[in-house]
Amino acid sequence: MSLSVGNNNQDDRRSTEWIVLAALVMFFGTIFVANGALVYYALSTFSGEQEASPYEHGLAYDRDIESARQQDARGWNVTLGVQRAEPGAPASIAVGMRDANNEALGGLEVSAGLEFPTDKRFDRRIGLIETGPGEYLADLPLRATVVARTVMTRDEYVTDLEQCLLDSYDDQARPWGLTHRDAWKQVATRPFVAGTMVWTGFDYRGEPQPLSWPAAGSSFGIMDLCGFPKAAYYIHQAQWIQDRPLVHIVPHWNWAGSEGKPIKVMVTSNLEKVELRLNGKPVGEKAVDKYEMATFEVPYTAGKLEAVASGSKGSARFTVETTGAPAALRLVSDRASLAGDGDDAQPVTVEVVDSQGRVVPTANPLVKFALTGPGAIIGLNNGDPTNHEPEKGNLHTVFHGLAQVIVQSGLGGQGKLTLTAASEGLATGETVIVLTPTAARPAVPVIPNPPLVVLNWIRSPVTAERLDPNQPSVTSAMTSWDNVHPGSWLTPFHDGRFAIYRANFTPRAATQKTGGQLLLRDVVGKAQVFVDGKVAGEKAIAGKGDMTVAFPTGGGERTVSVVIEAAAPDEPAGLGGIVTVE
Repeated sequence: MSLSVGNNNQDDRRSTEWIVLAALVMFFGTIFVANGALVYYALSTFSGEQEASPYEHGLAYDRDIESARQQDARGWNVTLGVQRAEPGAPASIAVGMRDANNEALGGLEVSAGLEFPTDKRFDRRIGLIETGPGEYLADLPLRATVVARTVMTRDEYVTDLEQCLLDSYDDQARPWGLTHRDAWKQVATRPFVAGTMVWTGFDYRGEPQPLSWPAAGSSFGIMDLCGFPKAAYYIHQAQWIQDRPLVHIVPHWNWAGSEGKPIKVMVTSNLEKVELRLNGKPVGEKAVDKYEMATFEVPYTAGKLEAVASGSKGSARFTVETTGAPAALRLVSDRASLAGDGDDAQPVTVEVVDSQGRVVPTANPLVKFALTGPGAIIGLNNGDPTNHEPEKGNLHTVFHGLAQVIVQSGLGGQGKLTLTAASEGLATGETVIVLTPTAARPAVPVIPNPPLVVLNWIRSPVTAERLDPNQPSVTSAMTSWDNVHPGSWLTPFHDGRFAIYRANFTPRAATQKTGGQLLLRDVVGKAQVFVDGKVAGEKAIAGKGDMTVAFPTGGGERTVSVVIEAAAPDEPAGLGGIVTVE
């Protein structure tokens, strides 16, 4: 019989060690993962704005309370108003300061804190100057910049970010801005604010926020990329035009499939009251807020929706109608004629219309264009920020019933340009533009082989001994070859008398074939010129002078090196004028 005894204690210790190691790995792994998640969350959600800590807010609040307490103790009275130097001049902030006895407080240093209308950032402090006893005036008028930051897609009325759609009811303000309506209210209700800037007048390529691919253009514009008005256009018309009555309806009235469902209707007007009628029957009447306009909910029924506005400026009417099916294409040129100078151009609006000639706002057909006569189609677009079709060519889709073609005259053109538009199932559209013979614009005659200005020169370190003109020129943080500009101010040669000026360039094709001359103007110091490592010319006097050397034939990149010798140490020397190959 044999008996074997295992080392149970050793096995137990080994098991314990593995358990402890596993526990440590899990513990620290959890910490690392949690911290990594927190860091990722912090970076991905950081808006770019830094807020003061509650402690800093508290200190600021304490200072405000202490300042108010001191003012109350003194019995001072502060009045705030606006003042103009003359009627129609920009308004400026005016502050009056009086003590407890209503005596003017003069000789004070007064400043004012200005807050951005959205009350988010860009606060500013300005100084005021004393214009009379206790009267202080801001030393600058105020204007609001880029307050309106709202996005909308022309003739879209539901926001769906996944489909890259933004409604046109002026509701989609970006976090750092206001709607068009509220932005103007913030300016117009503050007489000391001279005006504002709206971001932007037109849509533009890039910055599609808050949309993502396939959106490739912005939606900030009052008008789209073609200049077709969006709802913001009519909002600002009502806010800014005061010399004639205006009214407009948003949206269109083609809502097949939504019968009986409420449709949001915004009426923009510069009049005080508006009545809405559907197929001749009143559906509502409201006062028009001059900033917010008037909004209705109208159950959809096909037909004619009419807005009748009235007020102190008179009255105005506007209608939108349910259209029929697309029937034809209509082309509307911006002008009846073009100058035949090869430069004049104009946009032509493409409209999809029904049998009664009404634009169909839901039509999006593909259209083929053709132009006859001395001219060319130079641009195509439809205002859709998600459209990726070529802007050159003769094919483009329509977006919500509209597209645009830009045509340009040919040089020396006369007669007529005829533009046609065709789409399957639609009557062809056509417009004729007259070309007016135009004298050629004054111009400098074409130079067959114009001089080539040699740029991108570098200079070696200045040395006491003459340098090898063909030594390598390496410019980096570890070398001291400097970029220089012939024709600029010449600097003294402090560390010696010699330096190399060098440029690499490709001559014009004619020079490569037949050669030419290298002209170096206002060279200061003695000089020796090398072209591709071979001596090409020399200047034996140190005074300022021009050099002309033969430039040999040859293709590809060429190298010119000029060894400059200053008249004496600490004397200025170098290429005092431009260098050309002629």
